[in-house]
Amino acid sequence: MNLYLVRHGDYALDTKGLDVLTEKGKKDIMQLANHLKQMNVQVERILHSGKNRAQQTAELLAQAVPSREAAIALPGLNPNDEVIGIAGEIIHWKKDIMLVGHLPFMGRLATYLLTGQDFPEIVNFQTGTIACLSKACEAQWMIDWVIRPRNIGWCKT
Repeated sequence: MNLYLVRHGDYALDTKGLDVLTEKGKKDIMQLANHLKQMNVQVERILHSGKNRAQQTAELLAQAVPSREAAIALPGLNPNDEVIGIAGEIIHWKKDIMLVGHLPFMGRLATYLLTGQDFPEIVNFQTGTIACLSKACEAQWMIDWVIRPRNIGWCKT
């Protein structure tokens, strides 16, 4: 099983105070989505925190990453939520899943799954970063890869 952890794209507050992806954020996420499509990444579900910037990121990724259902909000993925709750659910998942969320949550979740501790964070989740963790056995995870928007296409063969 693969678990794809994604931090939302670059965002700003609009005139109504709503968090929306900036043009750079949209461009970065679309570039990431296209790269994931080329990698043939597919997931059972795409889950996001429910915050607008995470939902927009999830919806853009869903255009390129096939899943069985539309991107949906999942409680427990907000910036300061405890990671233990979702980690307890993840251990039972059998299919590839993508989670779209925020700092510090994404960094703490990755660290917790990899080490059993949620600090210090070992993956640098800049905006638009995705980390693929694979389940080695029931409670043991490994980092397969990490991609940031600025790294896509840096090496052309």
